[in-house]
Amino acid sequence: MIAAQAVRVLILLVILGITIACLIAGRYVAAILISGVAWLTYLWGTLRPNCSWFGEVLSHMPGGEVAITIDDGPDPATTPALLAILRTAKVNATFFLIGERAVAHPRLVEAIRADGHDIGNHTQTHPQFAFWALGPWRMWREIRACQVSLQNAPAYFRSPVGHTNPFVSPVLKQLGLRRVAWSARGYDAVRKDVDGIMADLFTDLKSGSIVLIHDATPVCSEVLERLIAEINRRGLRTALLPPTAALHPGGVCADHASL
Repeated sequence: MIAAQAVRVLILLVILGITIACLIAGRYVAAILISGVAWLTYLWGTLRPNCSWFGEVLSHMPGGEVAITIDDGPDPATTPALLAILRTAKVNATFFLIGERAVAHPRLVEAIRADGHDIGNHTQTHPQFAFWALGPWRMWREIRACQVSLQNAPAYFRSPVGHTNPFVSPVLKQLGLRRVAWSARGYDAVRKDVDGIMADLFTDLKSGSIVLIHDATPVCSEVLERLIAEINRRGLRTALLPPTAALHPGGVCADHASL
């Protein structure tokens, strides 16, 4: 996968070189067209959460269970309620935590662990608007600092907004992390209409789904309760993300991409 990624980056660099050559030769239309193709290709691999062009990504559960993943915590105003809901339902989830929030609320991190949930790396500061464009040094600092904040516990990493770029995969490889995306979501981080959130989420909820919901929102408790109720109503089974050692390399750039 690293070799394939290097080839893709090399192709983009070659296209960039051809574009510059066209500009020097005065072939401006050709330069614009070639540059446009290069940028569209780069952005496709960068902005699509389940695209594996720049590194392996898990977006479906290989055993057919449903995995509940919860991003952006911990938050003292909402995380305890989520833990209580999960405890009552006897369901485990993976919490993708922001490093600086984990450092600020260590007791919540311990409570998550104590209840048998997994913890994932969601970067140190959650630079959601800039993550896709981070260079290699800033990328290393964001992911490594979060890993340190979480005491090197995570095995999985989720990018802010699901974005990636060519610098993510080498960092994950060095830290022993695997990138995970999702296959069902309701955009609950930016919406307050719970009925609309659940309608979108339930459309993609099925056997093997990795479900993305968020902590630290006004609606997170209701979203989680209704999600668990629907999983039960459909007779689906929940499980934590699989051990990374059980995964095999692979994946394609598509909504059904998986390791």
